[in-house]
Amino acid sequence: MGSTQNFKKKVIIRHEFVKKDGTSPLYLYVSIDSQVDKIPLKLSWPRDFFDKKAGKILPRQKEDKDCSDYQLMIDTEVGKINEIFKEYRLSQKTLTIAQLLKEYNSFTSRKDFLKFFLNDANERYKRKKIEKGTWKGQIATLNSLKEFWAFEQRKAKKGAKVDPETLHLAFSAVTPKMLENFRAWMKSDRANIPSTVENHMKNVRTYVKRALADGNVFDDPFKVVKVTKPETWPDVLTEDQLESLVNLFQDNTTPESWGTILRHFLFSCFTGLRISDAKTVSHEHIKGDWLVIMPKKTLGKQKTIRVPLHSLVF
Repeated sequence: MGSTQNFKKKVIIRHEFVKKDGTSPLYLYVSIDSQVDKIPLKLSWPRDFFDKKAGKILPRQKEDKDCSDYQLMIDTEVGKINEIFKEYRLSQKTLTIAQLLKEYNSFTSRKDFLKFFLNDANERYKRKKIEKGTWKGQIATLNSLKEFWAFEQRKAKKGAKVDPETLHLAFSAVTPKMLENFRAWMKSDRANIPSTVENHMKNVRTYVKRALADGNVFDDPFKVVKVTKPETWPDVLTEDQLESLVNLFQDNTTPESWGTILRHFLFSCFTGLRISDAKTVSHEHIKGDWLVIMPKKTLGKQKTIRVPLHSLVF
């Protein structure tokens, strides 16, 4: 259906509105079948020097440099619309005005993995598709990746300063070699432990896969790079240590602030709940001698679990 759509665009001027400086705002008029909209170009030009039929600004005097500069900026914005039109036409996907505006407003992130990562993570969190803890972990990964890429750019430019605001990582630059260098940098320069390193790699893999699914064309580096799951050795309490904590909690001389912390810690000890689940538990989840909850980590699967409650929990 996308190949039969009727796409049109034209630069227009809001001639009925004149600013104090004598100029009128410019817009990009777009039409898809019967849907139309106007995209503000955030540029203004005198309405007497605008060719309505051609949709072009005209020089105000001989060798008008501003005119040339403005036309270049306008052509850039028109080029973005043309590229979006072409992409949908060739892929035979249906394009709506709403989708066009979304694609246009995020056009830079279409070419930049860092911006795609940030925009997509924020959008998923905003729509409650991921929990706050997951989002924070993914943003930490993005910040680590940015730091690494800035380090690589400084090295390539022999120590020259790199502006974080203009840092750009093309999708095509996300290669197996680049990711292995990122992994090595986390280990050597940041002294990250193996589980932290692989968790960051897992988060990068998530957004590489999402970028590919979103239609961005580049080679999947994770066909070569493998994310491992390092063996971990969690610290555990002995029975004597647990008993000491229970006695401390029950001791009337224990400071109130300690008691609050111990109450939450011991509750997790006796139920085995993750911290994200322990924070949301209330009396309504207690059914007799059981705790009945839907874990946050598997919320999408709508899976309910029942945990037997130890007498000390009450």
